[in-house]
Amino acid sequence: MTNLLAIDLGTGNMKLAVPDDQGNSRLLTNSSGAPSTPTAVFLDGDRILLGREADNARFQDPDRGIREWKRHMGSDAVLAVSAAGKEYRARDCAEVFIADAKTTYENKTGEVLTHVVMGIPANYEQRQRQETKAAAEALGLEVVQLVHEPTAAALGNGVHHRGDGLYLIADLGQGTFDVNLVRVHGEKVTVAGTAGVPKLGGLDFSARLQEHALGQFEAEHGFRPTQEQHPLALLDLYHRVEQAKCTLSSRDSATIVVSCEGQMALVAVTQALFRDLCADLVERAMDCVSKCLDECGVQSDGLEEALAVGGASRMRMFREAIEGRLGVQPSAQCEADYAVALGCVIAGRMELERQGRPLVINGRRLPPIRLFAEEVTSHDIGVTALTEERDRQVNATILKKNTPIPCEHTESFQLAEPGQTDARIELLEGQADAGRDHCRVLGHCDLSGLPSVQSDPHQIDVTMRLDRSGMLQLCAQDTASGREAELSIEYLHQSQPDAEGSGTGGVQASA
Repeated sequence: MTNLLAIDLGTGNMKLAVPDDQGNSRLLTNSSGAPSTPTAVFLDGDRILLGREADNARFQDPDRGIREWKRHMGSDAVLAVSAAGKEYRARDCAEVFIADAKTTYENKTGEVLTHVVMGIPANYEQRQRQETKAAAEALGLEVVQLVHEPTAAALGNGVHHRGDGLYLIADLGQGTFDVNLVRVHGEKVTVAGTAGVPKLGGLDFSARLQEHALGQFEAEHGFRPTQEQHPLALLDLYHRVEQAKCTLSSRDSATIVVSCEGQMALVAVTQALFRDLCADLVERAMDCVSKCLDECGVQSDGLEEALAVGGASRMRMFREAIEGRLGVQPSAQCEADYAVALGCVIAGRMELERQGRPLVINGRRLPPIRLFAEEVTSHDIGVTALTEERDRQVNATILKKNTPIPCEHTESFQLAEPGQTDARIELLEGQADAGRDHCRVLGHCDLSGLPSVQSDPHQIDVTMRLDRSGMLQLCAQDTASGREAELSIEYLHQSQPDAEGSGTGGVQASA
């Protein structure tokens, strides 16, 4: 029997949702009855603490606590080490939370969980996608689909019920910012374009407030609370800053109390001051909005509606900036916090139905969902190639950003030198025609033992395929000999290829 759990692994909180026996999305509360779980981890001896308990404990021993691990997804950075010496990276934290989600589902339903659908930032690169998917698969779960968070938020907010037209989804979470331009036509929801800033979110706005509060405390009392010497004072300040940020969403001023070593500072923060502290952060977000519209050739007056989603989107300065840039207020009919999880349920149902595997809930087969959604690529992906002038190596793009997925594209290249019998096809993610050193090297595959040809160099056909989760495969074929090499992207426990890395020869873009 096929069942389904939707998981939104937010930088701040994890949210879960499931389909009910009518096919509607509903939130699944955690073991404490709360609709979300803070994504904090604390290594307490042989135990792993999660959620609010971990969030509080990490201030007393920061070396064993992890909070912003999602921002490190796709890297090999060690974020904490357990008492037994086990190293925890972002992918390990993801697995811990997915395991907790699995336990929650099974305890509340009495069923063994088999399938999950997961929300990810639209700007995730290939390695980040792979590690997220692998974390669930390590627990024996089938990942039905990875869904871009702003797309899921559009579905969770029911844009397909609001009428045909273009909708802009601005998703400001705790850790990332994504923008999707979504076109609705009948029962079809199509992403026209996407843009994002990987490390821009509510955490950065909070950090500006905290820094200001600490600076004023230091000016008044001559010392500055530190994590090493005053962990409890900073824990208290952390919660007061978050409360002040929420207060400023609806009021013109808030007061942050900073208390340490018997000394106290009352830090008044006005809406105007908060804007000044964070002006550059807001401008980065608005530049991203403009970029998404420009790449799609869309004017803001062509939008039906703008939806501001994500926990940090409630900030008044952000909503006013959206209105200032677009000339339209963000919709008041918008679920900001839980839309991603709710929309992932819809996306998962669509994908299972497409595969001919309808859901059965409480012994009842769900009726067909009459909806179709289409995602796009979020990055330019290509191979390392010499320019025609043969003076530098660049990203010769095969899959352009905003290409609808799933997709398959083939481009032809020539070997760099006559008589060359070996070639390394190096996969890049980065801007089209950017220098190799400015791109992420995803991996490589080798063609060897090719017949030596002294006249015209071999032609190499490079085919790239992206599935519905944006996962990539590459196949390279020498047309003369028929030799093929394939590359399935697999990053776990691998380091980034070095900058030299071109190995046994390369390809040259065809004229």
